[in-house]
Amino acid sequence: MNRCVPACLLVVLSASVDAQAIDPGFGWFADLAGSCWVGLFPDGETEHTQCYETQFHKFLRGAAVLKTQREGQWQPVFEGDSLFAWDETRKAIVYYIWGSDGSHRPLEARYVGDELSFPVPARADASRVAYRSVWRRIDPDTFEVRRERPDGTHKKHY
Repeated sequence: MNRCVPACLLVVLSASVDAQAIDPGFGWFADLAGSCWVGLFPDGETEHTQCYETQFHKFLRGAAVLKTQREGQWQPVFEGDSLFAWDETRKAIVYYIWGSDGSHRPLEARYVGDELSFPVPARADASRVAYRSVWRRIDPDTFEVRRERPDGTHKKHY
């Protein structure tokens, strides 16, 4: 992964749920339970909102909305949900995502040092990574997300 899209900073809007109740394998990702964040893409016209909560003190659930500016107003272009679980055998956060466009798939995320990497395989060839999102915690209320793509790949994600 050599090509990196400019990062956006994301600010956690509210965090009140006890994240320690779920498996410690989630690491700092568990701290997002009970919070929502909003990030503005570098184009200044695309907004990404995500909210997280725990379920059964074992899982982390996520909901996302992607909006874009159209005729001066924010309008949703994609909505999705996800369910995250810690897989002790694989030492990974496994999750299933589904969205308003009919897409759905199982994926996984892993810590590389303090960063949480979410690789997404190419649909045409699952052995290749199309891109990955890398999340880095900056402080208790802020983290950074950057989108990385292999050299030569210029596919638009949304």
